[in-house]
Amino acid sequence: MKRFDCLDQGCRVQGPHILEASAGTGKTFAIEHVVARLLLQGVPIEEILIVTFTRAATRELKERIFSNTNKALSCIQGKIALPEWKYLESSINSKEAILSLSNALKRFDQCQIFTIHGFCFRMLKEFAFEAGVWSSLENTKHPVDGFRSVVSALKVFLEKGLNPEDVCPEQVSLLLGDYDTLYEWGSALVRAQPKEEVETFKNLHAQFISCIQEVKYDPARIFGDFAKVRTQYKAARSDVDSQLEWVLQCIESPADPAPFRKLIQAQGSFFTFLAPENRKVKAKDVGPLHYGEFWGWLETLSPIIFKACAQKSILAVVVDRWRAWEQKHQKALFQPDDILLEMKKAIQVPCLLEELKKKYRAVIIDEFQDTDPLQWEIFEKVFLHAETFYLVGDPKQSIYRFRNADVYTYLRAKEILGAENLYHLDTNFRSSKELIGVLNALFSRNWLALPKLKSSLPYIPVRSGSSVSSDLQDEKKALHWILGEEGSYLETFLPYTVAEIKRLQCFEGVAILVKDRYELQSAQDLCAEHGIPCIARSHDRLADTYAFHATRELMSLLASPQNENRRKIVEAGPWDTKVEDWTFWRDLLVERGLVGFFSAFCKAQVLEDLTHVMEELFAWEAREGFSFAGVERFFQELEVLEGSDAIARRFKTKDGAVQIMTLHMSKGLEFDIVFALALASSSTVQEEEEEDELNAEKLRQLYVAMTRAKKRLYVPVNKKRGSSLDLLRKSIEGDEGPFVSYLERLKETQSISMEEVTTPFVLPAALQKKEEKVDVRAIPTSFVAWRPSYIESFTSLAQTEELESGVDVDLEDLPCGKETGVVIHEVFETIFQADEAVWKEERGLEALVEEVLRYTFLAEWKEKVLELVRRTLNVALHDGVRTFSLRDLSKEALYPEMEFLYAREGTWIKGFIDLVFIYEGKLYFIDWKTNFLGHHSMQDVMRSHDYSLQALLYRQALQCHFEKEMGGAFYIFVRTGEYVFV
Repeated sequence: MKRFDCLDQGCRVQGPHILEASAGTGKTFAIEHVVARLLLQGVPIEEILIVTFTRAATRELKERIFSNTNKALSCIQGKIALPEWKYLESSINSKEAILSLSNALKRFDQCQIFTIHGFCFRMLKEFAFEAGVWSSLENTKHPVDGFRSVVSALKVFLEKGLNPEDVCPEQVSLLLGDYDTLYEWGSALVRAQPKEEVETFKNLHAQFISCIQEVKYDPARIFGDFAKVRTQYKAARSDVDSQLEWVLQCIESPADPAPFRKLIQAQGSFFTFLAPENRKVKAKDVGPLHYGEFWGWLETLSPIIFKACAQKSILAVVVDRWRAWEQKHQKALFQPDDILLEMKKAIQVPCLLEELKKKYRAVIIDEFQDTDPLQWEIFEKVFLHAETFYLVGDPKQSIYRFRNADVYTYLRAKEILGAENLYHLDTNFRSSKELIGVLNALFSRNWLALPKLKSSLPYIPVRSGSSVSSDLQDEKKALHWILGEEGSYLETFLPYTVAEIKRLQCFEGVAILVKDRYELQSAQDLCAEHGIPCIARSHDRLADTYAFHATRELMSLLASPQNENRRKIVEAGPWDTKVEDWTFWRDLLVERGLVGFFSAFCKAQVLEDLTHVMEELFAWEAREGFSFAGVERFFQELEVLEGSDAIARRFKTKDGAVQIMTLHMSKGLEFDIVFALALASSSTVQEEEEEDELNAEKLRQLYVAMTRAKKRLYVPVNKKRGSSLDLLRKSIEGDEGPFVSYLERLKETQSISMEEVTTPFVLPAALQKKEEKVDVRAIPTSFVAWRPSYIESFTSLAQTEELESGVDVDLEDLPCGKETGVVIHEVFETIFQADEAVWKEERGLEALVEEVLRYTFLAEWKEKVLELVRRTLNVALHDGVRTFSLRDLSKEALYPEMEFLYAREGTWIKGFIDLVFIYEGKLYFIDWKTNFLGHHSMQDVMRSHDYSLQALLYRQALQCHFEKEMGGAFYIFVRTGEYVFV
């Protein structure tokens, strides 16, 4: 495996590559430089394809590649120096290189960066005739549009198609526990293959009863025996007394399934407690028992309970019933991978395959460890022999098995590309040197198992490339082990974590990693109880909230106010039930839009979810304008988005908050301090044939969790069977002997510290009273008295449309985009806030502009910005009566960046005016515009951005603050020095 240095001139970037990037080694940095080098070698931007696995990742890649290409261009033009970018040395002042990069920036809207579904959808649309799929795609706007049908069908199936005798609610809860969304669970469901034999809840309950129907025992004596028996076993991790009582209830009332369901809900932990492996090594004889045979007999029941709790067995039943329900209802459902299956079928057409091969000269597949066999089959057939082909990923971070990601697919692709094309990034730029050293020492062994291959993933030690220090001014080291007992980590490690965060008094840059949403809620509650600002980052979607559905029902009624069924639905919900004339509210909505409607309809503060739904609606209306069909489309589009593409629920938090999230959600993120609590949590009982693969993935999850920290990592250690840490401990003990003794030896050379904590860990008294949880459904009129926290601005009210420039931007002109506008506004703001009147003369103007631009991407454009500023200060402004320039204004009459807030038609308008000034007794304001006009006139831009509305709002605001006659408004287009007077 060769080292890959994307900055080195001698590094080969063309041809096939499988690029392994361990955590923190700069994978995205490498991709953006590979793209820049390909551009310099003459590959057009539109012939470079990049595929990643979320829409959020595509956005980030686009931004970073654009920024990196812009910096490379500035370097080869001689405007900035980038001494480490060795590959640019041969291109300095090269006209050909400058042309290649500038063309890429001008045509960057043609860059080909997609998700896998987005790419396949785009290709099927582009080559619909060749693929023979036009009829099925012509009315579809996006590849996720069709997913709505399967998600909707799954909801109906869960409500109506699943018989409690097949799968009880407790089993459904266990099955859904490992999936963050219905989409992910549905994806697993439709992929799964049905079994010939399934064990329903009714059958398992019958088996359980058949084993106990002849048994008769005295409950009082049973509990007396249990008091003696339990001393022979290690500490219980659940309420075993209650579970014993449920077993006895099964004996007394065999026809009642309730106690059996309770045992399933407890996941068989009573039987795990009495398992032979949980028996103490030096267990003492407890003497005679009333029912000695009872405890041996319980062993015959444990397999039934464990099977009833096993997710694979439960899924088999659900799959069987889903197939039958789907067939019965004749559902022609568009399933998650249908777009990929269409693509697989399409590339069998020779002419289409050849067109795709010719379309791209370079292909980069990001996060390749998350690829499944179907996706690889497409990539392999279409792109394997591309001029340049990159598979970028890290098999050690393959943790999405439940989404069908397959580490073995990665390894097969690696074998196909061959060892001669295998490269790796070997320098960690995330973590401190001390933390990297100790992780290298722990991980440099054969511990990442590959059960199917009877081998393991190699771990290559990484070098330190970060200047981060682990010194937090206390006695603890970079890796701090928390040694606890066998109790639940929620009783030990979570309270310890809260106490430690309070001791450090450090909230920003701190993360707590937990196993699932239930543990996430426990951590959030405990932090809040002790006054620690925190935010729980989960995969909960805004589209799944009660507020989302209540708002959708309200909009549906307003679209048809005479519909009696819709009226009853709304009036049964949280809205005001005293409305007599819904037609009045419909007309108000049509006349005043969403902001005006909700300002009048709602009267007091609402829960965060409803506020969030409203703001998303308002932003949508500002983009597209109001219509009832559009509103319904908004709800449909929001509802179908899943995973990282979905709009997540927003949680109130303060700046510098501790972040709490699941281990899976932490992938790709980094924090100063990490408490990896999830590593001490065990999983649900699984069937034996799955155990090895699940354990292998747990170790990869451990790798992900332990590579998130930059300064310090806290890792809990207990003896909880099946936890990620337990698996690592066993692996290390096989090489090094007792785990704690090994850590003691490692302390001599590595930055390690250890601390023993008691179970339960006792926290000091809370700083504040714990807030009561609010169940939205328990508040029948919680929305009625809502006064929206949303304050209107010009941006939210304007009806804007985008104008295509129609021409290429001159290479010598300023870059386009919002970022340029922000910097130019700051320049003018600084000029007119200066202590001396620099706008009246040249003295100090150049130094001031240079200071503003110094740390921005426009630093290299200083001369161009100075030219723009001078031209703007000299432009002759005419208000129909008099002519003057900005150089004529006195300091006492200037109000730069004036903030305003005023009431208008029952709501509030807030905003900032770039520059307000008084000249010869009249009041004026200026708005700086950095728009690139292209072939469009200033009037076109004024109309398309609704600036006349802005002028009206600003006039009203100024009339509330000044008793002056309004002179007017100047919209100055600073690129050309022209203006529009309003």
